[in-house]
Amino acid sequence: MTAEAQADRVAAQASIPSWTLDGRQLGDLELILSGAFAPLRGFMTAADVESVEMARTLADGTPWPIAVTLELPADAIAADASQLVLADPEGTPLAVLTITERSAVLDRGAIQSETTGLIRLAGPVTANRVPEHGSFRRLMI
Repeated sequence: MTAEAQADRVAAQASIPSWTLDGRQLGDLELILSGAFAPLRGFMTAADVESVEMARTLADGTPWPIAVTLELPADAIAADASQLVLADPEGTPLAVLTITERSAVLDRGAIQSETTGLIRLAGPVTANRVPEHGSFRRLMI
């Protein structure tokens, strides 16, 4: 990608809301972007999460051991936002999440499954750059 194209991409992302990832979220993003979480191309949908919790497979039947989700406070992003810039703790925009699904995170310990004030966003991520200071930096070549 040329420097001009990179500058255009950054300018276009200036109007997209941003979320600073915590350590677990940053690790998940690194594994998605590196291909280590293949066939995942982003954060899981509710159908995939439910299937993983019930049968340890993705909704399409592919064996998968854990849910890979992005949860954040419900008021952290506008309800009509279609994209979210994912940034590292230093504020560097690492990727853009195209939001295909959002759902409330339920408190599994509550009797009537009350919401926790968190939302779960799902959808594919597109890399801006390789994380420089993430959880798995020491393992990168």
